[in-house]
Amino acid sequence: TASTVRRLSELPGVRNANGTVTGDTALADKKGDLVGDGWSSKGGNWAEGDPRYPMEKGRGPLKGGEVALDSHTAERTGYRVGDTVRLSVAGPVRTEKVTGIFRTDDGGVAAGGTLVLFDTASAQRLFAEPGRWTGIELRAEEGVSQTDLAARAEKALPTGAEAVTGKRLAQEQADSARGQMDTLRTGLLAFAGIALFVGIFLIANTFSMLVAQRTAELALMRALGASRRQVTRSVLIEALAVGLIASASGLAAGIAIGAGLRSLLNASGQTIPDGPLVI
Repeated sequence: TASTVRRLSELPGVRNANGTVTGDTALADKKGDLVGDGWSSKGGNWAEGDPRYPMEKGRGPLKGGEVALDSHTAERTGYRVGDTVRLSVAGPVRTEKVTGIFRTDDGGVAAGGTLVLFDTASAQRLFAEPGRWTGIELRAEEGVSQTDLAARAEKALPTGAEAVTGKRLAQEQADSARGQMDTLRTGLLAFAGIALFVGIFLIANTFSMLVAQRTAELALMRALGASRRQVTRSVLIEALAVGLIASASGLAAGIAIGAGLRSLLNASGQTIPDGPLVI
């Protein structure tokens, strides 16, 4: 409640305290498809001068019927200030007007999710109760560590509430995003293993056929004085050279295809987490 926010703001080492309200918010793109399918789709509150979400374009929502979108979502959906969006918050579809585009370092958004901001009164009505918060964000004064601030806040919180440092919260968001990728990663590794297993037999069979076709050539080399070891070494060196060239070509092609697919999926509106291309 407001009294809890006021009490925490008066703690030693607290620069400011902001009440937060968050909840699930499903946002549809211009085609009516869910944005951020499979990732975090959240909603929250915005207040004038909110340092968490600096506005890039337009202004924050000040009343019911207005929302602000994170810049990542606006970029991939094509929404601009003044557009009308459709979204759902545990109920029927709502139609809201976009009044602003903001920047955020939220881990869920970086992982491909969406963040929609409402005015505080609307957010409390949608995600909690009027006058109540689902969380309180504290900013420490210079020289005060997150751990010390969390320890002080813990003593002032009501029963059942917990103080969590920003570092721990960021780690939890990263773990959540990583967990959502585990299933996909496991499936891809399984297919890679199958492809490697089949590839081994194909390569072995191919070289067996090549050696069989060159029986006369190899016999001639033996007749000219080449030892068995020299003949075997020549075949192995040839196989190594072919393998290195094929591996380098395949790696280069894979990197190019991966980068191309990422650009293609982003252009088609699919959700791809931020981050570098992993090789």
